[in-house]
Amino acid sequence: MKRKHLVSFLLLSAIMSSCNNGEIKILNEKVDSLTKANVELQKELDGYKHSPAKVLADIKQNYSDKEYSKIETNLNLLKQYHPESSEFEAAKKIQEQALKDQEAERKKTKAEAARAEAERKAKMAPIERIMEKYGCDEDIATLIMNKQVRRGMTAEQCRAAWGRPQDINRTSGSYGVHEQWVYGGHNYLYFEDGILTTIQN
Repeated sequence: MKRKHLVSFLLLSAIMSSCNNGEIKILNEKVDSLTKANVELQKELDGYKHSPAKVLADIKQNYSDKEYSKIETNLNLLKQYHPESSEFEAAKKIQEQALKDQEAERKKTKAEAARAEAERKAKMAPIERIMEKYGCDEDIATLIMNKQVRRGMTAEQCRAAWGRPQDINRTSGSYGVHEQWVYGGHNYLYFEDGILTTIQN
C-alpha cells in the first residue's frame, strides 16, 4: 500500500473509532452521496465523450458497412446518455431498417439455397434414372448421358451411350465371346464377354 493511502486509511480508522454509531451513520451517508455524485459526474463525462451527433454518424457508417452488431452497441450509447435526443430517434429508424435488411438478406439466401437445390435435383434426375435403369454409378450414368464410353462399361451401357452399332462382328471360343461393334467414322468398340475392353476411333 502506498504511503499516502496508508495515512488516509489510518486517519479514517481513527475518525471512525472516535465516532459513535449515529456519527458513523452520517459519515456513511456522506460517502454514499459522494459515490452517487461521482457516478453522475462520470455519466455526464461519458455523455460528452459520446456526443449524439458523433454516435449517429458512427451508426450511419455502421449501416453503410453492414456492421449491424455495432449499430446496436452505438444505439445503446444514445439510449443511455441521450434518450431524448433527435439523434436517438434517427438512430432507432436506422436500426429498424437494418433489421429489415437483415431479414431480406436471410430470405434471399434461403431462396438462393432452395433454387440451387432445385437445380441440383433437376440436373440429377436424368442421371438417377439412368443409374436405376442400367444399375451403374453416377460416373457411368453421366458418361451415358453425355454419349461417352469408357473401358469397363457393359454392352448395354455402351449401346445406351452410342446407340445401335452399324454392324457387330462376333466370335466365340474357349476364351469367351469377343465382339467388335462397328460405328460410322471408323469408330469401333471391342468387348470381351459383354465388357468393353478397347475403344478405337
